[in-house]
Amino acid sequence: MLTQDDIDYLRPFQQILSYPPELQARIDESVASIKQHREEELAKTRKRLRTVYSLLGGALLALLFAGYFYFNAIKQKNVALEKSAIALYEKHKALSALKELLETQKARLDLEVNSLSSRVKTIMDAHGDPEELVKELDSILSKSRDALNKRNLELEKEMENEIKNNK
Repeated sequence: MLTQDDIDYLRPFQQILSYPPELQARIDESVASIKQHREEELAKTRKRLRTVYSLLGGALLALLFAGYFYFNAIKQKNVALEKSAIALYEKHKALSALKELLETQKARLDLEVNSLSSRVKTIMDAHGDPEELVKELDSILSKSRDALNKRNLELEKEMENEIKNNK
């Protein structure tokens, strides 16, 4: 078999001299073999290109999906942050209302204590025996103040924690 360089070397001589039939057959056979080899290489190259294009398309598709999911995740994160802020605001409102309720209850209890004190004073002024009334007054007063003070401290701690967490 002749190579392409050999055939290119012999080509100028064909115009001057005609090739012997053996050489012409050998050249034709070599040209056909070279052409077939080139077509095989071209087919292999096309197959590799198809594979590369398929992989490139798959990578591009994966990139598009990743981008979609990334932006969707950011959107969901923003929605969650917004709802979290709303929930914190509502919790703060509820704690404020509870604190106001406790202050109202404390004021009501103070009124009751003042009322009981005035009743005790009236009984004592009338020289009565206020033992039971004094015991009831002490019991109510100590329970009420302890419960209110404890709940107020809890509320203040919760509000301080909320303020710290929101910073």
